[in-house]
Amino acid sequence: MAAVLLLSGMSSAEENDIAIALKVAKELQLSREQRNLLMAIRCAENGGRGREYGVLSVKAETQYDQARVTARSILNNLRRWEEAGRPGQFVEFMCRRWCPVGAQNDPSGLNRHWVKNVQYYLTSLE
Repeated sequence: MAAVLLLSGMSSAEENDIAIALKVAKELQLSREQRNLLMAIRCAENGGRGREYGVLSVKAETQYDQARVTARSILNNLRRWEEAGRPGQFVEFMCRRWCPVGAQNDPSGLNRHWVKNVQYYLTSLE
């Protein structure tokens, strides 16, 4: 999905990724920043079929369902972050819940790269 950032030479799969993210963003009335975070998470997770956004905690077998669960998680975590007094950067706050470092389902420790990767894609999307 990195080609999304260049907006040229996109494959049909990448175009589909964008279309799904935009559809979910519109349905849930995400702000531009929230929509960009949704797309950045898609890029950072880069999961295969049924795991495109890295959703493991609930049944979300389609990319649309994955995007919707992720968008709802963004909104829920924004609310939690604000209620907690906005401690630190939001992406770091969300990471602690979305993909905590040291989680049992992350035996190779890849979660430690999540914040850096999401921030990279966010910067690229601005």
